[in-house]
Parts: sequence; C-alpha cells; structure tokens
Amino acid sequence: MTLKELIQINDRGYDVCDDIFDWGTNYDYNINPKDYYDKALDLMASEIEVVKVQPKWYTICKFSEFVVKYQDVFDQFLNEENKEEYTPKYACEKLGVDRLNKDMGEFYDIYLESFASLLAGNYCESDYMKLYEMLKEKRA
Repeated sequence: MTLKELIQINDRGYDVCDDIFDWGTNYDYNINPKDYYDKALDLMASEIEVVKVQPKWYTICKFSEFVVKYQDVFDQFLNEENKEEYTPKYACEKLGVDRLNKDMGEFYDIYLESFASLLAGNYCESDYMKLYEMLKEKRA
C-alpha cells in the first residue's frame, strides 16, 4: 500500500517515520490538490510505500528508499533551492565523494531533513512547482 492510498482511505494525514532512519514528521495534504504544495506531496505519496500502519504512533514508510529512487531529482532540486551548506553538492565536496549514500550520516542531514522541511511547507510555491515537474518528468 502507498501512503497516498492510506491517506485516501482514512481521509487524513499521518505521523510518519522512515523504516531505516530515526526520523519522523507529519504527512498531511489536501487530497484534492489545488496548489503545487499539495500536488507535490500527492505525487510523492503515490510512490512512498507503507511498511506498517500504527494509528497511535508513527506509521512506518520507506522514505529513504523513495529518496534513493529519485536521488538525481533531489540532488538537482536541493542544490538549486537550499542554502549551500545544506546541499548534496556541498556535502559531497566536503567528504570527497561523488554521491551520498544511505550509509552516510550526511544522507540523513541533507535529504531527510530537507524532506521534513518540504512536508512542513517551508519552501515557496514555485519551489513545489519545480519539484513536482521534476518528479513527474522522472516518472515518465
């Protein structure tokens, strides 16, 4: 089951966490998207797999797997929209590597912390439009 399917069944958002990292946040959006924030979250939720539903606790989902699947998109988006010290490019240069992987603490710092910020609505509408279009194109 995807996170989108779960949200549609119960018509509400969830406190969610990753299945690998100790990371959690709230995932809630308008299931009839009217702006790019909702469209981006809806698109992402349609591919984020639910591992275990826990109504009185965090529902476990495969967020880091989703990020890895779309890491090229997130690299480009975060390199363009985040402050330099919160970009994959900066972290890679600092570590002397070509790409961050899930075994590196910086993966959590860059991708999952930015993902939480995306879910919280901390980016502007044009950023959500950009991310939505990038993800949509990658899916095609």
